[in-house]
Amino acid sequence: MASLAAMYVQPSSEPQRRPRRTPPARRVEVCSPIRITDTWPDDLPITTAEVRAVEAWLGEVLDEVFGPRL
Repeated sequence: MASLAAMYVQPSSEPQRRPRRTPPARRVEVCSPIRITDTWPDDLPITTAEVRAVEAWLGEVLDEVFGPRL
């Protein structure tokens, strides 16, 4: 009995080109400099629930970047 992959995947002698998903980038002229302002407070309050969510989703990555928790 043939495998499922053999039944659905047809080998081709020519490589297939994948269709472009995004349009090519275009150059944009900026007439004036962009001004960036920072209106965030110096101390940004973060709740315990937010810290737990970040640790749950990014805990392993943060441990790799910053080292293990103390």
